[in-house]
Amino acid sequence: MGRSSNADVMRRRGDLLDRVIRARRIEISALASELGTSVMTVHRDLDALAAERLLRKEHGHAVAPTELERQTSAAFRLRFGTDVKEAVGRAALPWLTAARTILVDDSTSCLPALHARCRTGVPVTVVTNFLAVPEELRRYPHATVHLVGGRVAPELRAVFGPVAEAGFTEWRGDVALISAPGVAGGEVLHLLEDSARVKQVIAERCQTRVLLVDRHKLGLHGPHVVLPAGRVDVLVSDEPDPGGRAELDAFGQAGTTVVTVPHPGAG
Repeated sequence: MGRSSNADVMRRRGDLLDRVIRARRIEISALASELGTSVMTVHRDLDALAAERLLRKEHGHAVAPTELERQTSAAFRLRFGTDVKEAVGRAALPWLTAARTILVDDSTSCLPALHARCRTGVPVTVVTNFLAVPEELRRYPHATVHLVGGRVAPELRAVFGPVAEAGFTEWRGDVALISAPGVAGGEVLHLLEDSARVKQVIAERCQTRVLLVDRHKLGLHGPHVVLPAGRVDVLVSDEPDPGGRAELDAFGQAGTTVVTVPHPGAG
């Protein structure tokens, strides 16, 4: 049997990571059985993922990172839930197509939406505090990216603080493209105050506010309110469970246009 290609390895490790996140804690032998591969291969994959601080190995188990660890690691967020982010990003395109200036936060959920907008070929200016955005968009000659200054948070690959906030106030955007780790009780919520403040400034400086979330964020809480439902113009998510549907309904009742897309792989 030939060796797996790099693409096969990356897909397998992505599947493995998804399973660990869903289970929170799972025996390594059970992972091998679910994936139909050897325990040795699973150990090797887990070691690679642990080296990237995407999960932990403990006493024969694979353990998912805490919510705080997940939200303070750009490496984790760039790897997890990519299929959902792609689907949600495509669904947001109708609100981005005519936008000439888009202000974007440090959310990995927004990257697929930016790619979808740039593929239209229409010139666009993107202003962000996320260090990954210039790299992601460099292939599009008609996309101009401005990176605000500020205090660098290496794990988040982003800049924050008063300088970053002031940098955004120099712009007027057509669309604010944001995400957050929690949506509950008619509010957009965040675990980190610095990130919440940047998102608030971005929202304030734009005509239309588009929020992208996956269904796992519905019902999750955080100590810092980013925006109330009435300040969100469009919310895009994958199809939620009944509890998540109630959270989306709260936004719809506040006047937000709520769009849901089928969860990738459903059906």
